[in-house]
Amino acid sequence: MIREIKIRKSVRKYKKEVLDEKSIKIVEESIKEAKDLYGNIKTKIIFEKDGEKFYKMASTFTKSLFFIKSPHYIILMSEKKEGHLE
Repeated sequence: MIREIKIRKSVRKYKKEVLDEKSIKIVEESIKEAKDLYGNIKTKIIFEKDGEKFYKMASTFTKSLFFIKSPHYIILMSEKKEGHLE
């Protein structure tokens, strides 16, 4: 399985277009309404509008080959409990 993870390739085509204000509001409202997947694991979702600033900051501490440059990011976080990666 590790070998497969190391040789995987992304086939997605990401658009580097900035979202308009209406779309940004929809994303922000959806995040506000989102519920935790499991009631006992606290989660947080952040919409980062300034993708350039976030990319510069994040790339200083991550060496991920899969970190894609984008005009916006959605960051998901959860407390570390059993089942938090599911």
